[in-house]
Amino acid sequence: MRVKKLREIVLFFLSAILLLGCENKSKKSNVESIKIDLSKSISLDLNKDNVKTIDLISNDSSIIVGNLDKILFTDKAYFIESQNNILIFDRKTGTLINSIRKRGKARNEYISIWDFWLEDNVIYIYDFNSEKILKYNDKGIFIKSDTLKKSNPFQLIIKMDSNYYIGKQSFSNCPVKELALYDKNFKFIKNISDFTLRSGIKIGDPFYKISNNSLLYNRCFINTIYNVSLDSVCIKYKVDFMKNNIPKKEIFKDEYDYIDLLKEIDCKYASLIRNLYESKEYFCFTFLFKGNKYIAIYNIKSKIINTYLLKCGDNRYSAIYFNDDSVILFYQKLEGGTSVQELKIATINHSGN
Repeated sequence: MRVKKLREIVLFFLSAILLLGCENKSKKSNVESIKIDLSKSISLDLNKDNVKTIDLISNDSSIIVGNLDKILFTDKAYFIESQNNILIFDRKTGTLINSIRKRGKARNEYISIWDFWLEDNVIYIYDFNSEKILKYNDKGIFIKSDTLKKSNPFQLIIKMDSNYYIGKQSFSNCPVKELALYDKNFKFIKNISDFTLRSGIKIGDPFYKISNNSLLYNRCFINTIYNVSLDSVCIKYKVDFMKNNIPKKEIFKDEYDYIDLLKEIDCKYASLIRNLYESKEYFCFTFLFKGNKYIAIYNIKSKIINTYLLKCGDNRYSAIYFNDDSVILFYQKLEGGTSVQELKIATINHSGN
């Protein structure tokens, strides 16, 4: 009887192992490999194509926004984080309609903006240094602030469903898992990634929310895009720049060395994938190559990838985003001022073919 029971237990565990193996194979087969030949990249001058351009203005005068640290969109407005301020512009006219400039140590002030996001009509600002989250309405009027717990602080965070956030944790001297789950009060629940932070470097926004339960995520200087759920992380896309990949022998201990390498004009390596976007038809992102920002447009159905170097006359784009199957481009004009262009992804793909 005992032998029979032991045999049943062994068979159960063997079956479980086989099933697990099948699941792992299934996950592996779902990874999409995207090969990019940069010698086939297309250069498009959007100034010559008469693309509609909107100047960002205040009091009827063009303004230079400064660093474009993070930009969010609604149907009616651009929300721009720039030099520890939040500037709100009308999306149709480019007019500055409101702003949040509240630096300080008071309850309604922040020392610095580490991250910001929108929930309905409320603007959330995360101040890492003050360990608090401040809330303002869309007119820039202060609502309240919440003090955070000191354990497992995050540097970036994104709202999932009504109960959870996913955050990229903050670097410390001890090994820290990169991604973690937080509750609706920003309290740490658990780690959800096996990989650890390699530095405290913060470049752009690595998240793109797919649904209330999952998002896309990219690690700095690694050409792999992950699908992250509330419980797990798996690879969804692998980008292969082929002869322009950073070779393994160039893998540095310090991520700042990567930046120095990629900023070199004659650098032959492509990396720093950012500004992820996915819809039913497209998977898009930006990347850095020879000191320029490129965009990649991958057609999910046809499996065709096109890459573009976008220009606007002598102006260079300082920020490129994707939203609602459109590309949104910001550039600083040589004569002064900041301008925005919006055009459909399909229009760019058509112009390049």
